[in-house]
Amino acid sequence: MPFDLANVLATFQRSLQTVLQELVPSQCLIYLDDIIVHASTIEEHDSRLKNVFERLQMAGLKLKHTKCVVLKQEVSFLGQVITPTGVTTDGTKVKQVVDWPVPRSVGEVRSFMRLDSYYRKFVPYFAEIPSPLHQLTGKGKKFGWSAECHAAFNTLKDKLSSPTTLAYPDFSPYAGPFILDTDASDLAIGAVLSQQSANEEAVIAYASRRLGKRDRRFCTKRREILALVHFLKYFRHYSLGNPSKFERTIKHYSDFATSESRRVK
Repeated sequence: MPFDLANVLATFQRSLQTVLQELVPSQCLIYLDDIIVHASTIEEHDSRLKNVFERLQMAGLKLKHTKCVVLKQEVSFLGQVITPTGVTTDGTKVKQVVDWPVPRSVGEVRSFMRLDSYYRKFVPYFAEIPSPLHQLTGKGKKFGWSAECHAAFNTLKDKLSSPTTLAYPDFSPYAGPFILDTDASDLAIGAVLSQQSANEEAVIAYASRRLGKRDRRFCTKRREILALVHFLKYFRHYSLGNPSKFERTIKHYSDFATSESRRVK
């Protein structure tokens, strides 16, 4: 298939899904030409790897041996590092952020923001940090690098250079509940999705978004409610099929509810 066709990527993905449909997601995961084979033991890994190779061979597909990595506890995948305990940022990508020079144009600011935004789920309340940078990219704005912009620029670098590992969600019947903490400020709303384990809450993901002009006119209580509603929708797939194991927490909940408890089930 010619590479310049608009639907070539979707067609290739669908073809691989068809070839390995019996193994996805129980034995492997696929994204275009990247295949991750996961297992708990070496014996299980070898067996599943053999299954993948056999099906690819039957379909007439070939692998480049120099790009194959086997028997690894950590692997880079889609700009993230997959480990036995969770997902973390890719050091090579983070280095690009840390080494990024001070932007000298709106285009350079946008490029920096696009790279940073890819890792927003690793940074608490990410959307609020780059507010001065977003103001530079507005329509008709003249580029002017201020002290506030420089502070936001350095803060983003510091946040992303601090390693954060996000835990894997556990959907087993005896797993602890998912917990959603939401909050709102004058500029943004944010949330932390975690899951209760034996002795602690393990963070699954962070999420945030900037408030528009209309939303910023809301009073504090309405912004808090907006945050709760927005992130319940954003993380709804974690509660599908088992809503009783999903708890919601909202900052300042006691301000507008009669219950003294901040956590609602």
